[in-house]
Amino acid sequence: DDDGETRRREEVDYDKLSEEEKTLRMLARQEKQELKELGRIPVDHELYKLKMEKFKTLSAQRAKIEMFVNEQQLQKVKRINDEEKMKNRDVIFKGQEAVGLLNYGKPTDKY
Repeated sequence: DDDGETRRREEVDYDKLSEEEKTLRMLARQEKQELKELGRIPVDHELYKLKMEKFKTLSAQRAKIEMFVNEQQLQKVKRINDEEKMKNRDVIFKGQEAVGLLNYGKPTDKY
């Protein structure tokens, strides 16, 4: 079935996740479980209030970690982009040097 296939795919992908991403998944599962439990409890019950506080705490933790992971991924992309720019500049520089387009203070024939 589709649910089993999705679960197997998630298990394979899980091994490729960073520790932060694994923690995010765990917190998301806990949030989902808390919501299910909240749905079974009358809103005016004291247990509902306790479960709601737990849910809010889990959601806040997940949001902080998610923000951290997203910032790390953004920094990684920026670093890779900067490295690629430097590689491209080196290639252009070496290409210009190879065909003699760079002039290191030598007089030119242009007058």
